[in-house]
Amino acid sequence: MGDNAITAKKRRLSLEDKLKNEREKHPLKEPCSECPRKCIEHINQIRRIQIYLQYYSKSYNERKTFIHMTVKKHEANTKRFSSRQRGVSIYNL
Repeated sequence: MGDNAITAKKRRLSLEDKLKNEREKHPLKEPCSECPRKCIEHINQIRRIQIYLQYYSKSYNERKTFIHMTVKKHEANTKRFSSRQRGVSIYNL
């Protein structure tokens, strides 16, 4: 019973291990080359990496705050959206 009890318990991960796992679950993808908004011209690869590392160095609550502070919701100008898609998200990095 002693060995099974030890292996049955979940090992608590340190904050550093949790953040590492999050980065592994969500790797930084390649920039889109045919984006109509020309994102790659506005945010270069070095800045993308900085934003990615900055975001995943934060705790869960700090990341939620980061998203809340950088994404602004606006009402859509058209009526083509369903009732669940009423707004437009604008990202400000």
